[in-house]
Amino acid sequence: MKHLLSKVSIFLFAALLLSSCAGVKMPSSYTVTPSPLTLEGNKVNVDIQADFAAKSFNKKATVNFTPTLQYNGKEIALKTVTYKGEKAAGKGQPVPYNNASTLKYTDSFTFEDGMENSELTVKPVIKKGNKELISEEVKLADGVVTTYTDISHNENVIFADINTAAQYGMDTKEYYETKTIISESLTAYFEVNLYKLNYNLRLNKVNSLKLQERRVKDFINKGWKIEKIEIKAYASPEGEERFNEGLSENRSIVGKKIINGIFKELCEEFKSKVQEKNPEGIYTYDVQALGEDWNGFIDAVSASDINDKDVILNVVRSQATPAQKEQEIRNMTLIYDELIYEVLPPLRRVEVTVYCYEPKKSAEELLEKALNDPSSLFNKELLYAGTLTDNLDEKVAIYTSYAQLFPHDWKGNVNAGAALLLNGDAKAAKAYLEKANSQSPNNPIVLNNMGVRALMAGEYETALSNFQKAQQVGVNVDYNTSLLNLINGDYSKAATSLEEETCNYNTALVQMAQGNLNKAKSTLACAPESAQTFYLLAVVNARLQESNSVMTNLRKAVALNNDLKTKAANDIEFIGYRENAEFIEIIK
Repeated sequence: MKHLLSKVSIFLFAALLLSSCAGVKMPSSYTVTPSPLTLEGNKVNVDIQADFAAKSFNKKATVNFTPTLQYNGKEIALKTVTYKGEKAAGKGQPVPYNNASTLKYTDSFTFEDGMENSELTVKPVIKKGNKELISEEVKLADGVVTTYTDISHNENVIFADINTAAQYGMDTKEYYETKTIISESLTAYFEVNLYKLNYNLRLNKVNSLKLQERRVKDFINKGWKIEKIEIKAYASPEGEERFNEGLSENRSIVGKKIINGIFKELCEEFKSKVQEKNPEGIYTYDVQALGEDWNGFIDAVSASDINDKDVILNVVRSQATPAQKEQEIRNMTLIYDELIYEVLPPLRRVEVTVYCYEPKKSAEELLEKALNDPSSLFNKELLYAGTLTDNLDEKVAIYTSYAQLFPHDWKGNVNAGAALLLNGDAKAAKAYLEKANSQSPNNPIVLNNMGVRALMAGEYETALSNFQKAQQVGVNVDYNTSLLNLINGDYSKAATSLEEETCNYNTALVQMAQGNLNKAKSTLACAPESAQTFYLLAVVNARLQESNSVMTNLRKAVALNNDLKTKAANDIEFIGYRENAEFIEIIK
């Protein structure tokens, strides 16, 4: 049995000679492409070529050519094309009398269940004058091969999560963080050129250094795991550079003493949660003596109300060396009191920051609550819990719960739809995806998944429209559109997108469509085992006339999916095995 891309010639070994009054001989051959007929999308295209020998078509005769598809006790008539002799009246495609001619016929029809086991026939009607004769019925082709539309629905479905949000430029703050760092800080200020801590210094009093220390102490006493303790010390840039480096070093030591003193106080408190006498030996201390704070100086002057602030900044920036810049600042302090009292004092400081990991529920606890008590979780926790299981039923349960608890959040609706799609329920996914689309129009995640749903439902034009929209907003839809190309019979485009997809069922379909049967066989051999994979292997074996392998793989397929017995019984791919005893035993 020949397949797509090969022409099938059906020769009429004896030309049908009608009465002398008709004087028309039927074509010497018909060529049908493809043969068997093949489903592309939801259409079956018919291309017939009829070859007439010279002097076989009476000049005054006409022939009405109406192919008919017979299936399941039904039949549908395709369009009628009229061929006429050179002197025949009326409309029709002229057929020369003296020369051989090839006439072409094209049509298409919409596929429906049952047509996969059918025959395309024709009974030409010949007329000459008032006489009419219906010729014998001729079988043109078997039909319909549906193999290439039986794709594996392993489309690329996208979930709304922190990674896809980052990928498509969305707000990642809407998503659960597996690691959240919380911090608390204090800042201590120093007098010019000094590193001794003075709690009565104006800035320390105004900024309540004691209160800051209390907040840091209470933060540490939560008992959260400490990631690190960061200490940054600075000097104001009007002093000599080397001196300021040493000054900031000494101020960093003071910062370390402050935080160590806080730990010591906690050790002395009976009910404190933290009892660490040697914090430097336990925690990571990131101590940075940063010297002169030039950036702080520039920012402070820029934010000040000094009338000549642009002049000050230009003068400082124009100096070639740090020493020259320091001297210019000292010069300008003689002119601008604001530099002495407002700009420079806040730069003489040490900042102490404690970073802690915010406590999180374990993955096991999150998943258990998401499945059994979803309302006990925060929205971010519940959305994240859906990523903690590969069980599709559990994913569906979690995301549909989210959609119910947080109905105005598009993320829950799109994820519920995505989980249902992966679970093979495109019908149930539709309502969730449409709601997500109304809540977040032109959303790349939503558009992609709407395209997948339409593809799974056989709504191919809608699928293409959504994939195109998704592509315009940054989604790589190559794989999904390759499946559409495959279904619609554009095998070269499908092959381009699938060429990197090895051991993939759909790649094997493209290879079959292009006639690379042995390559398809190798691809399926390493593809994930499934009823669908074994069935397609049996089809490849049938085309390669490997009878034993047909039976072996077909047995495996029906063992995993009993419904495939009916499919195999009607599948034109196995037409040559319908009288085979073993085949009959497998599908019974």
